[in-house]
Parts: sequence; structure tokens; C-alpha cells
Amino acid sequence: MFAGIGIVGLAGGQRLGFLCAELIACGMILDICSILRSARLRTMTTAGVAPFLRDGVLTIRRDRLMRGFDIASTATFGAGALLFALGAWRDAVHISLASEHAENLYPPVAFVVGILYIGHAVRAANGDSAWMIVSERGISVPSHRTANGLDWGIVTEVTPVLTKGDKRNGAWMSLRPGERYDQIRVDESCLGGPATFWLIDFYHRHPELRAELGGTAVIRRLRDGSLVPDAHRNV
Repeated sequence: MFAGIGIVGLAGGQRLGFLCAELIACGMILDICSILRSARLRTMTTAGVAPFLRDGVLTIRRDRLMRGFDIASTATFGAGALLFALGAWRDAVHISLASEHAENLYPPVAFVVGILYIGHAVRAANGDSAWMIVSERGISVPSHRTANGLDWGIVTEVTPVLTKGDKRNGAWMSLRPGERYDQIRVDESCLGGPATFWLIDFYHRHPELRAELGGTAVIRRLRDGSLVPDAHRNV
């Protein structure tokens, strides 16, 4: 839609308007690419980006492509919105079929949206490399509002969340049945969703082995697949 608006604007001599629309369209396309990647079934693999040990805990990065799509989509969308606002205030961009009230309202709204999107892109680009931290003490997802520091003691059951009827993107796992706030999105993990699920499930079921999370034993288990019970190796 925005690509078409940009072409119409270019035909009308609005080169800046064309650039704004194409940047916004590009951001939306990159966001769709991120959604498509999250929907793709991934196997138990590190996908080229292995977890690492830092300060004696297992640190898992966010999927490299999803992080790149997130930064690029928000940066281009935000840049398009900011250019539109500045162009409209300088009378270099005009909105066809818009009322005078709408023409006065759109620029400040676009400016605020642009600042928010650019800010998100900067935070994502400069953010810590830790997407999830798993230790002998518990699980932490720094970007998660409620799962930023969950002790193993409150984890009652690790189960995949049924996606049918769920409007959220990606794959999720539940740490306490019925507690939506303790659900963690796992498809963004550099390990892939299945491996991340089996990692948390294994150490939930084997508290006597959680000391491994501070050493190379957990890396070895991730590589040889021994986290997965034999009966579920093909799940």
C-alpha cells in the first residue's frame, strides 16, 4: 500500500514523499520477514550461533536474523515517519484526499512514532547480547517484563503453549500452567524453539544436574542432544 502511495507521490512530483513511503513499506516488509522466520519450524540446532558461558551462567543470544530484521524494520519505518513529519512541516509532502484537520494532525503523530521506532532500533542494536540467562538459580529473560528472574522453585511444569487462537507471534512455552505472564517466547532463541524448550524442561526435571549450567557440561548436552528423552527424540 505504502509503495503504491509513494509511486503516486513521485508521479505528482513529491520525491520526498516517495522516499518516505518506500522507507515505511520497506520497514513493513522486513517486519513480515521476521514473522515468517519465527513461524518456520526449526530443528535442534544452534543455527550457527552457539550459547556461551558468562560469569558462570549459560547465556543464550537472540536469533541473529530476527535481531537484524527487528533493527532494520524499525529503523527504516522510523526514518520514513520522521522524514514525512519534517517534509509535511516544510510543505514538501502533501497527503492526497486528506482534510485540513488531518494534514495538521498527521505530522506530529508521525514524528512521535518515528522517534519511538528509531529509539527501539538503537536499543536493539546496542542491547546486551544476552537474550536468555539460565543458571543453577533460575531463568531470566532481560527483555521480558515478568520473566526477568524466575527461580526454579516457582516452575511447576514446562509445556509448549498451543498457538491455535493465539494472536501473538512466535512459539511460546509455559512455566506455570494458567499463568500467562510467565510464558516465554522461545522461537527468538539462537538455539531455535525446540532446543530451548528441551533445555528448560531437562533442568526442570533434573534439579540435581543444575550445577551443569555453570560449566561446559550443558554445552556438551546441547551438542549431543542428550537433553531430549529418547521417547521424544523426533518431536
